[in-house]
Amino acid sequence: MSIRTYYRLATVGEGRLLDQNRESYDGVMVGANLASYYESSVASILVRLKKPFFVDPCTAPFGLDLGLIKRDGDMRTSYRRLAERIDRGSGAGTLARRIDRGKLRPADLVARNGRGRATALAKSLVGGTIDLQRKCLDLDASKKNQSIKRYMEILEGAPGDDVPEGAEFVVAPYFYMPELESEWFGANAALHSAAARAEEGAYAMLCIGRAVLREAGAAAKIARAYPDAGGFLVWVNGFNEFKAGVGDLRDYGAFLGDLAGAGRPVIALYGGYYTAVASERAGIAGLVRGIGSGEYRDIERQAGGGGGIPRRYYVRHLHSHVMEETAAAALAEIPGIRCRCRTCKDAMRRAVDVHRPASDRDKYMMLLKAMGSDQIKEHFMHAHRMEARQAARGGPTASATVLGRLSQADVKRASGLGAHTAHLPRWISAL
Repeated sequence: MSIRTYYRLATVGEGRLLDQNRESYDGVMVGANLASYYESSVASILVRLKKPFFVDPCTAPFGLDLGLIKRDGDMRTSYRRLAERIDRGSGAGTLARRIDRGKLRPADLVARNGRGRATALAKSLVGGTIDLQRKCLDLDASKKNQSIKRYMEILEGAPGDDVPEGAEFVVAPYFYMPELESEWFGANAALHSAAARAEEGAYAMLCIGRAVLREAGAAAKIARAYPDAGGFLVWVNGFNEFKAGVGDLRDYGAFLGDLAGAGRPVIALYGGYYTAVASERAGIAGLVRGIGSGEYRDIERQAGGGGGIPRRYYVRHLHSHVMEETAAAALAEIPGIRCRCRTCKDAMRRAVDVHRPASDRDKYMMLLKAMGSDQIKEHFMHAHRMEARQAARGGPTASATVLGRLSQADVKRASGLGAHTAHLPRWISAL
């Protein structure tokens, strides 16, 4: 498996899933708002996992309509705490007061007539986000963390040499740029420049609109604007590979390849199987997914949150989630899509031991009913691992890479049963 798989830790509850399925992935991405809100819990999870990790600074929402952040609930609290944590790390105490007056603008971060120089607020933002990332694993940072550290040492002994000393790399703060003509392009480059001076090799997060994919020479322009970037994280906002047209899919793959051609590591965020295949062909370094979905994210509609999924079963060979009734029918009628991961085998044994199914459809419905939400996610993690291997192997044709051993007749039959298959021919055409 040449492409590294990272999972986004969406909730502290997912720490157990990551712990019990360590063979299914290579590393973890943690949102800075989660790391600020559940500081001790996140630190203890990362120490226990002993996996490489990095932190998404999650600063983009501060430059958008703050209505999502200001509403009641954990989102408002977590982003407020993130702003306070950034202020504490910088020692300046300016970010929280500034966002109380409204969303940030490029002029707040890049001085006018200052040749793109970062303002005092920008330097404070950079210093605070880097401090958060450096100390994300610091179990000595507070009395509460020290108690957790002592408890873990009692249970498991000393953490050992294989525990990461810190984040795999630091990520500069960033804001959403829908197109390269946006003023945020220059502001983001200035933020990264300030971060690279403080932390050599800092990565740049590219939270971009789909228009950037269609712009000629976009990747080269970005590479020139970030000369000191140790690598790039690519988040194409609102890009849904299941609904995207063939042209957009091709542009996406070409952009990844062009950016990787600049000679620095590239990691794609919020993609599914198409992103895995496109990543292999583009020669990028890694892929970030959420546990339980090949997700896409639209920052203009949801500034944070995530983690929960409905009761759906992930069908690896179709590369999509399927509702339970449809999944049971498809598994019964199309043997080629049945999953043989340990989680599915265990659930099947439990189901058949309790009931005697009247038909294959009943048997697979019992399988799905025997799986709790954690088992549904575990199955997904094992399925994604197998998909990543399939993407790495490829095939003589795009059809072989996407469908594996399934025939077009199998796909047609699955579609007739109600499974989502419309994305498959588009993927094959795009590749």
